[in-house]
Amino acid sequence: MITVYSAPSLPTVAWLHERLTDQGIDCLIRNEFLSSAAGELPPIETWPSLSIFDPKDEVLARKMVAELTDDSEFAGKPDWQCTQCGTLNGAIFGSCWQCQRRDLSEPQIEP
Repeated sequence: MITVYSAPSLPTVAWLHERLTDQGIDCLIRNEFLSSAAGELPPIETWPSLSIFDPKDEVLARKMVAELTDDSEFAGKPDWQCTQCGTLNGAIFGSCWQCQRRDLSEPQIEP
């Protein structure tokens, strides 16, 4: 397994997991529940991380993580309203946080 991302924030790691999975990259969130061990272990060791299984996916996975974690990519982009439930979602989200419907206007990242 190859770790492609780690952060103190589980929601960010989970969101990236969803994005990579959407593109067909088989991945796994590790240390999802290890935060309770912080103090006994160095804090960075307890951060959730995103790992991929196939080394052939590493270049694409790292490219996607770099693009998706670059805040400037979403700066100035408008929020979007879900056509299914009407919830207002931030530009960074590709799926509605309320009903999980995908934003159909969102471009897909190509390998």
